[in-house]
Amino acid sequence: MTWARDRLSADLGRRLRPAPPLPRFAVPDHLGWHEQGDGRWLLGLHVRAGRVGDMDGTAFLQRQKQVMLDQIRTGLAVLKA
Repeated sequence: MTWARDRLSADLGRRLRPAPPLPRFAVPDHLGWHEQGDGRWLLGLHVRAGRVGDMDGTAFLQRQKQVMLDQIRTGLAVLKA
């Protein structure tokens, strides 16, 4: 890393300041129930890979009725109970 700093300093014609400390990196967990801040909630689901192959909406509608939701918003449509 020192060689890169020295080379860049030489190319710029000045010394570089030390890099500031970085904030701790965190990946938010989007799975499960989360409050949206407007009184509504969202449910993050794990999709193993790709897209969910539920062309007629029955699998989502069955789960929706189990958790008593009025509607489910997907990337493609709004499914109503």
